[in-house]
Amino acid sequence: MYNVLTAKWVKILNKDGRNAQLSPLEAIKQAGRLQLAISNPMDRFAVFRFLLVLLYWCKDRTTVDWSADMSIPHEWITFLNNNQHYFELLGEGERFLQDKKANRFRPITDLIQEVPAGNNFLHFQHVQDYGSGLCLPCCILGLLRLPLYCVSGRPNLKSGINGSPPIYHSLWGSSLLHTLILNWHPEINPGHPAWTHPFPSKSSQGRLLLEGMTLLARRCLLHAPLEGESICSCCGEKTDNIVYSMESEAVESLEDTSWRDPHVLYINNEKSLRPNDLIKPSAFWCDKPYHTQVSALASKYPETDNVCLFVVAFATNKAKCIDAWEQEIEIASTGKCIASADNWKRAVSKIIGELVRTHYGQYKNKSRRNFTQVALYSVSPQAEASIGAKPFHYFASGQEQLEEAAGQYSPYIAALADSLFPGIGVNQLLKRRKARAIKPDLSELKKKPEEVSEDTDGE
Repeated sequence: MYNVLTAKWVKILNKDGRNAQLSPLEAIKQAGRLQLAISNPMDRFAVFRFLLVLLYWCKDRTTVDWSADMSIPHEWITFLNNNQHYFELLGEGERFLQDKKANRFRPITDLIQEVPAGNNFLHFQHVQDYGSGLCLPCCILGLLRLPLYCVSGRPNLKSGINGSPPIYHSLWGSSLLHTLILNWHPEINPGHPAWTHPFPSKSSQGRLLLEGMTLLARRCLLHAPLEGESICSCCGEKTDNIVYSMESEAVESLEDTSWRDPHVLYINNEKSLRPNDLIKPSAFWCDKPYHTQVSALASKYPETDNVCLFVVAFATNKAKCIDAWEQEIEIASTGKCIASADNWKRAVSKIIGELVRTHYGQYKNKSRRNFTQVALYSVSPQAEASIGAKPFHYFASGQEQLEEAAGQYSPYIAALADSLFPGIGVNQLLKRRKARAIKPDLSELKKKPEEVSEDTDGE
């Protein structure tokens, strides 16, 4: 037997700097003295959601309320201890987030979205179907991912309730307890989580909170682990119990545009914000355009000490896994976003034309433009990373902060100028000096989107 509530599989970091693995019950009891320390941001967010839903479930079933300045009520811990039968990972009885009717033999690595399946050539690491396995803690993480990151593939494989994985976010505090308090928004009638009601039919009222947050996009049943020391293909840990296969099949299409996930970014409360596919055939922009989130978040959260936004994105193209990233964003000023992401892109793209005109005296030569574009976009991720860590500060503040954002490009433009104009003559020196002074064109930020032409290369 392996019980998800009592087994020690949650990786944490204590406030004294010691790392450990605790059970979810222990992590909840000691939440004020620790922080989640799971390296993969997809898993860290999934575990946080699991713990939050556990507490929502406790509040609903015990009717015991929770004040934000108190530790977790002992009645909730007692309730969880009395309901451990819902959380058995293996065995003949009820199983955690599994369905014994599942009937499609698959490798266990299907639970980890970023490893390949079949002939899928896009993946983060190489594994062998049925020859690579997962340890029991990683099997739990894979099951917790099912409501969040499932992708669509063949006609019988559909994504989860949120469709193609969107950008997820949550407030992140100085401890696990602080984080749970910051995101504590219970509802009067939250419904049932997936470990008690795995595949509920959609009602006329729509999806309730616990149902929507845990709705499973696959029917799974883990096969028994094989004994004998081996290495988990996900975490790399040596263990005596590795699972190599499972039964896994799709459920009906779950995407629900009326459902509003509490941790998804929505534009105008309608369309969810999704991460960019950075390898599709198009003009390369920058590594991670984090500031696109600001317009959706600037008026949502107040400025708070020791709090940041934890943002997680899993970029996909149907069944192809493109990228997974995380970002911690400082919450600074609030209010209307004064610079849109599209206008910021155009402001930066004007640098290309300025550099080409400085170098060649004209701009229309396409090869010159492409060369300069590649040079600029080779350094823009570094500048955008600095800007993306404080988008509230730069894009929801004032003109002075926009000037500061533009200044983040200065050291990189200076390096480009030195490489584009390496000569020692007076002409080269003057061009180099002129190129060093180029910055993003802030006049672009004052234009409304409809006033800006489709030209994004500064012609």
